[in-house]
Amino acid sequence: MNSTARPAGDVAVVRYMFTKIVLFCGLFGSAIALAWSYQPWIMLTHKNLFQIALVVFLIWAVSAQLIERYGDRAWFRWVQLLFDTVVVTTLVWLTDGPRSPFFVLYFMNIVAAAWLLPGWGALSVATIDAIVFMITTVVGLYGFTDWEVSTGGVLVYTESTLRVFSLFLVGMLSGTLSGSLQQTRSALAASVEGVEQLRADHHVVLNQLDSGIVVVNEQGLIRALNPAAVRILGPVSERALSDILTPRDDVWEQDFVLNDVHKVLVCSRHGLERGGTVVVVEDITNWRKMEERVERDERLAAVGRLAAGLAHEIRNPLASISGAVQMLQDDGEDELHGIVLREVENLNELVEDFLDIARPLHLRTSPTDITTIVRDIVVAFEQDPRYQERVTISASMETVPVMMLDANRVRQVVWNLVLNAAQATPEQGHIELRVRPSGAGIEIDVEDEGVGIPRLRMQRIFDPFYTTRSGGTGLGLANVDRIVRAHEGEVRLRSQQGEGTCFTLHFPTDAESATLEPTVGLG
Repeated sequence: MNSTARPAGDVAVVRYMFTKIVLFCGLFGSAIALAWSYQPWIMLTHKNLFQIALVVFLIWAVSAQLIERYGDRAWFRWVQLLFDTVVVTTLVWLTDGPRSPFFVLYFMNIVAAAWLLPGWGALSVATIDAIVFMITTVVGLYGFTDWEVSTGGVLVYTESTLRVFSLFLVGMLSGTLSGSLQQTRSALAASVEGVEQLRADHHVVLNQLDSGIVVVNEQGLIRALNPAAVRILGPVSERALSDILTPRDDVWEQDFVLNDVHKVLVCSRHGLERGGTVVVVEDITNWRKMEERVERDERLAAVGRLAAGLAHEIRNPLASISGAVQMLQDDGEDELHGIVLREVENLNELVEDFLDIARPLHLRTSPTDITTIVRDIVVAFEQDPRYQERVTISASMETVPVMMLDANRVRQVVWNLVLNAAQATPEQGHIELRVRPSGAGIEIDVEDEGVGIPRLRMQRIFDPFYTTRSGGTGLGLANVDRIVRAHEGEVRLRSQQGEGTCFTLHFPTDAESATLEPTVGLG
């Protein structure tokens, strides 16, 4: 027997074959038992019944072997039903015709037709059975058999008529019920298909959503999550919602940390009719970062407008002061003259920083080897007398591709971060630079062992004029962020107070596409 699933028609024929064998054996056995009890000699005079039964079982055995191959064919079912009509008619003919106990097998044949054939099949088989039965009865009543009945008896004709009527009635009822059953099955199949399609669509929608969906039962335990919720919150199934989130009213915003990654979440809670709640979780971390960038750009624009308005006004008096002091120096040397000139130069540098912030960046990209820039910075820092005695520096560099970058700007960024790292080291410390490939681009780490940055200050560290160092202008890191973003890169910050800070610069391989259009500089 084939282990694969049978077609629906094949299964129906197998069930029909099994049912009719059981019923046939039961009825035939009952008839034999009754005959043995009341008229034992019939077992000898009607031995042809046993021969017929043997032939029927042999034919059914052959049919059973053909079911797997032809069970779903309409002609095969008609052959089975017509053969059963012949078998039942033969049994009726041999056992007193209209009063035969085997007459009930006609009903089984009609019901089987309703099971195996379309709705009209039951009535068709009932018609065939009725015609065959009437022919058999008429032929038998006119002397062709040894039936023990009165040929002219009104009772026999009435009984035969009622039996024919019962065959038609069973045929019509079976056909009607079969049609209704088939319609019900078709409607049920369509409903099941619709439900399965709806479930599949629901599954696809939940899987494709960027919003996390968390189903919570009445006890407050998380029972189900979609993939977005697992990505945002981690594997938190069967845990209490209050252990993961801090619900406040029906809508709330909260900070969330997963694997040392800080996230900002907006959550909303909705009740379910069957009990429990569903919580929708949105990760708005990127939106918050975008808002911070927009605010930072607005502040930079304000600084630019301020610098553009004041730069000339400040430079002109400074130029006059510097010229006057130089004329005084020509008349006679004085230590105070040198102090004034140095302060004038410091003010000029500060104004230049203002102007640098105010000017739109114009990147001059060219094929650049980052490792060469880093080596030059290491050598230059080692020669700086301010840090030779207390800060050491090293670099580890993997093989990275040559990229289209503005080499001077990148050098300015890395040098600025190295100086900041040295200034954040109060006594003895070490600065490490790392260059490595990272996906579609390269990354540069500048890590120190300094005092670190408090978490509350990390959010404002790139704001212009924001500084935690005495004497600082707060423009260095603002310029770093602006230059890296002009390359379509990203600056990431990781810091632990009292342990040190690491700035990571990410430059994508298509940085050349970030070149800005040249604009007229200010000042």
